[in-house]
Amino acid sequence: MAWSSSKYGSPSQASTTVQIDPSAPGTTMRWALAAEVGISVFTGAFMILKPSTLLHLISDPSSPPDPLAAAMLQWLGGLTLALMTPLLLAVPNTKSGIESRPVVYSTMLSMEVALLLLIAWQAIAGDTLSPKALASVAGSLTGPILWRIWVLKYEPEIMGRYTEDKKGA
Repeated sequence: MAWSSSKYGSPSQASTTVQIDPSAPGTTMRWALAAEVGISVFTGAFMILKPSTLLHLISDPSSPPDPLAAAMLQWLGGLTLALMTPLLLAVPNTKSGIESRPVVYSTMLSMEVALLLLIAWQAIAGDTLSPKALASVAGSLTGPILWRIWVLKYEPEIMGRYTEDKKGA
């Protein structure tokens, strides 16, 4: 049986024309997403390929890194690389790309806030990383969190907009 868009309730691509709204082209968002993908590639690859080096940066460099911590850091690197998929899908200035940007940004914001709360809890508990390391990680999350809140709440047009013209209308 051939796939039919009407079977799934979606309009046919041939029935509408999508135009990018020139007053909200989404250029800033596309650059921000592309930059985030680049940073994620570097960070994720570094976590996977050099976990011991990264562990020395955030823990006591005089003791050898824990193999379990290195393995967990590699898993985190894999997750970091996997999370690039929705970011990459939101980069194109297409209908689906523009529509996915608020969802992608909300998801990333919720993950970053959850991580920031975990870091705060660890800082209070005092039995994990050094306060300096925790502050460094928390500081690196603050900028992206504030940017996402600002875009989602105050400047959603940065994400881009499109208009849809029905053919024959």
